[in-house]
Amino acid sequence: MDVVRNIVFVGMLLFVQCLNSVLIAQADISDAELEDLIEILVADSEDNVDYDTFLERLTFFNENPINLNKASIEDIYALGLLTTLQANSLIYYRDNVGKLINIYELQAIPNWDLPTIRRVLPFVRIKGKIDDFNVRSSKLLFGGKHQLFMRYSRILEEQKGYSPADTLNDGRLSSRYLGSQDKIYARYKYGYGRKISYGITAEKDAGEEFFQGSQPQGFDFYSAHFYMSDVGPFSQVIVGDYEMRFGQGLTVWNSLGFGKSAYVMNVKRQGAHIRPYTSVHEINFFRGVAATVDVTEDLSVTAFGSIKPIDVNVLAIDTLSDEIISISAINEFGAHRTESELRTKGAVNQSDVGAHIQYEKRRYGIGASISYNKYDKPILRSDNPYNRFRFSGDSNLNYSVDYKLLVGNLHFFGETAFSSQGGMATLNGVLASLHPTINLSIVQRYFGRDYEAPYSNAFSESSSIINESGVFMGAEIRPIKNWTVRAYFDIYNHNWLRFRTDAPSTGSDKLIQIDYKPSRSLVAYGRLKSETKDRNLSGNLTNTDYTTPTNITSLRFNLKYKLNKSITLKSRMEFSWFDDEVNPVKKGFMAYQEFSYKPLSFPLSFDIRYMMFDTDGFDTRIYTYEKDVLYFFSIPAYFDRGRRYYITARYKLIRGVDVWLRFAQTTFYNRETIGGGLEQIDGNTRSEFKAQVRFKF
Repeated sequence: MDVVRNIVFVGMLLFVQCLNSVLIAQADISDAELEDLIEILVADSEDNVDYDTFLERLTFFNENPINLNKASIEDIYALGLLTTLQANSLIYYRDNVGKLINIYELQAIPNWDLPTIRRVLPFVRIKGKIDDFNVRSSKLLFGGKHQLFMRYSRILEEQKGYSPADTLNDGRLSSRYLGSQDKIYARYKYGYGRKISYGITAEKDAGEEFFQGSQPQGFDFYSAHFYMSDVGPFSQVIVGDYEMRFGQGLTVWNSLGFGKSAYVMNVKRQGAHIRPYTSVHEINFFRGVAATVDVTEDLSVTAFGSIKPIDVNVLAIDTLSDEIISISAINEFGAHRTESELRTKGAVNQSDVGAHIQYEKRRYGIGASISYNKYDKPILRSDNPYNRFRFSGDSNLNYSVDYKLLVGNLHFFGETAFSSQGGMATLNGVLASLHPTINLSIVQRYFGRDYEAPYSNAFSESSSIINESGVFMGAEIRPIKNWTVRAYFDIYNHNWLRFRTDAPSTGSDKLIQIDYKPSRSLVAYGRLKSETKDRNLSGNLTNTDYTTPTNITSLRFNLKYKLNKSITLKSRMEFSWFDDEVNPVKKGFMAYQEFSYKPLSFPLSFDIRYMMFDTDGFDTRIYTYEKDVLYFFSIPAYFDRGRRYYITARYKLIRGVDVWLRFAQTTFYNRETIGGGLEQIDGNTRSEFKAQVRFKF
């Protein structure tokens, strides 16, 4: 068997060497390449999610590649770049053929095509390192890699919240922000491979005070963690701030999870149960202790406990003691710039405990989760009809069962969950590899109108896992060389009222994207996306709102061309249409040109983008991915008429010290003011300056 295998492998290797121009060898990936990969994976999303930690994770795996000959299925999932079918194909190949001898052997693994291999090469290896063996405690704690980030940003125009206060009719002064327009971020992180990490993150938002007044301790938000793997009986243990990921996200998943996009095979939640929290979202994390114990090779138990103060919307206050009696909702905004925002900062304590038990083999697995949430003040929802079935009270219990099953080239997965209010949610799906050139995905979900879990994040149409049912079907086809067709169809309904939709409603979402990649220098695609959903008719003058079907259609053309090793050009045009079947059709248009200069041997690199947009309002907004300083980027929506440009530059000052500078400016042609409330700018231009420095030692 070994002789035959070696003969086959040598023959394959000789063939591969003839294709060196097609398959690249393993190499370090640049920050620019990481940013391009991020755009591929997340630029379709309109969710308000912190993506910066995902870019950091890819950087970490580039510096600490996964050993494909030793990696468990969870290690492979943690990378976030492979579908479930591809990960299982690797494990199956390794179990039945043997360890990989050369990186070129990846081409022999079923479901691994050349684009997949190119994508993962910077993050994997097939041989061991000294880090794989036992290391002295002193080296673990201090002999790894240190990083220190400092970031500063500011809107250059004066916003109303920073102008002198006005005197109101009753003699009081109008509200203003207490602090400066400066936004400041600092973070220190240490890591030794995947064995240990610790660090602290701090942030001051624009408008918050800094080392004075309400913030004598300096930053408004601090986060810290200490994480270790393989400590005595624990495969993972963390103290401080962390994220948890169970099942398909119906009970607990407060980490990044991709939703509907052109990458139709990325619909299954997967990854390690525990991760350090290093972002600055001030609500969506746990603070306490969490650990995983591997009882046997196939059985593991994860448990966590957390308590933290949270911001709230106050419903009732005791007028004598000024003590909060009840709250109407949790405030996730996280800004503390005015007296009113400070009064509700950390006003309520939230306690969370939970556990997950999992039995997993390569071809099947089953798990069970439980999570209990407790607030020291009750949540009492407003009496709006759409809140009738929402959670109210001071405690909530969620529990669920999840599963996976691999049958041939079919991978089944799902989770069914319940809440203490009697609500039920279930999500089930299948990933299918019907042919080396044809992949399919199907996801069915049902979220009861009375189901609610504060840390849920499952595949869905809405941002909340409540009051939704639907079926998603996606296909990925490579009909001929250099061409890929991706498409999905999602149909869903909401059985109860929603915000801005005062009746049960239905909707559908359709997308088709055609990619053409004749070489590594040229990538082009066209995309047509259409979504139809019911919502209240705008401008309705009757006593009762009524709904109308609305359709949003967008058409995109995208071209990226690499002139040489240093210069890349990127062009995009996008059109949008909005039709509510009552008012005239609204239209939108956006186009940009981007120039990137990233030389291999010169310390300065930069990106320049110039964009024009012209839409009939917010309904025809167009989302666009924007590069930024390292570990920071955004997917803003543009509407009305105007132009925007930005330049982001990076300079490698000395070994271990990198500096980023960014200037961005948006000018509107049809506005005399920008924004509203205390964020308002009197004028039609908004400019932002940002600077960041990173020290590596």
